[in-house]
Amino acid sequence: MPVSTRPAAADLSPAPGLRGPASPALAAAASWALSHWGVGSHAPARAPAAGVEASTAPTVDGMLGLAMHDLRNALSAIQLGVELLSRRESAAEQPVSAVLTHMDNAAQRAQASAMELEDVYRLAAGRLVAVSPVPFTLHTVVRETLDACRLIVPGVAVEHDRLGEGDCVGDPARMAQFLALALEDLCVAGPPALVIVVSEVAGTRFRIAVHANGAQGEVPTTTTTTTTTPAQARRRVLLRAIAQAHGGEVRFEPAHAQGRAIDGAFSSLAAPGQTIEQDIP
Repeated sequence: MPVSTRPAAADLSPAPGLRGPASPALAAAASWALSHWGVGSHAPARAPAAGVEASTAPTVDGMLGLAMHDLRNALSAIQLGVELLSRRESAAEQPVSAVLTHMDNAAQRAQASAMELEDVYRLAAGRLVAVSPVPFTLHTVVRETLDACRLIVPGVAVEHDRLGEGDCVGDPARMAQFLALALEDLCVAGPPALVIVVSEVAGTRFRIAVHANGAQGEVPTTTTTTTTTPAQARRRVLLRAIAQAHGGEVRFEPAHAQGRAIDGAFSSLAAPGQTIEQDIP
């Protein structure tokens, strides 16, 4: 995820409003995604079957080494930029602004990678991701996130449909992270012709839905649930975790001629000192 959407310092203590531990299925999926963190993004991998023997599971050291691979790449890019700026003759051949932009992008990748690593380790340990619930305006968060995520969908028309009014209670940084991950998941294989993002507020419930209207020049192919790339597995584990931490769920609509979609539904949490009266379905 190239755009940093969470605070640099995360609180590891349980946050108010959390609804119990992460589900066993989500913890198992997180463990698998973590063990494949450093595998190439485009290499398909098959998730392990239930009941895999503990002796075949990757070691903690092995998982950590794989997980740090992406982070080291981003930090290496930052170090290279610093070296270029330290050499006056090299900086003269390449504009300083270009080097600084390169370093800034690498730093954001490193921040995002470190934060995602923290999240997946929490999930693998059977815990929910940390959230900091506060009142926020969903439509504003979605609009600002779309502005920050233009690099994910360069040159693609993006429509933002707003439904309902009122504030939500949850972690706005997590909502921004959810949208960025959904955009990346839908657009990484090829630029779609159109992306439609829906933000909806209905009482104590709210929703973010992202629809990619087909890839330009091709018809999407069906993706099975057993074959996926490690990068996609990591994204989807985090998408499910964000929804679960907000008392909701996420649906992944398979590819078809009209495109693909990710639909997240959430419930307002109780902010510190606040009681939420949930709507009756």
